[in-house]
Amino acid sequence: MGSEAFIIPIIFGFFAFILYTFLNSRHKERMALIDSGRDAGLFKGGSDPQYMGALKWGLILVCLGVGAGLGSYFDINGNHDGPFVTIPMLFGSGGVGLLIYYTIAKNVAKEE
Repeated sequence: MGSEAFIIPIIFGFFAFILYTFLNSRHKERMALIDSGRDAGLFKGGSDPQYMGALKWGLILVCLGVGAGLGSYFDINGNHDGPFVTIPMLFGSGGVGLLIYYTIAKNVAKEE
C-alpha cells in the first residue's frame, strides 16, 4: 500500500473543509445581519416558483442524456479513439437545455 491510499482521504478532507468554510461564513454573515437589525431575506432564493427549478433540472438532465447517447453513438461509429465526441456533446446538449429553459422562463415571466 503506497501513497495512493492517502489521496482519497486528502481529497475528502479538502472538500469537507471547503463545505465547512462555506457554511460557517454564511452563518456568520446571517448572524451579523440579524444583529445589526437588517433583514436576512437577502439570502433567500429568487422568486421563481418551485416548478421552474424542476423544469430547469429536468431539461438539463434530459438534454445531457440525449447528448450522452448521441456522443456514444458517434464514438462507436466514428473513425477515432477515445471520448472525443461524447464530452463536447454533453457540454453542448447541456447548454441547449439551459437555452430551452431560458426561453420557457422568459415566456412564463412575460405572461405573469
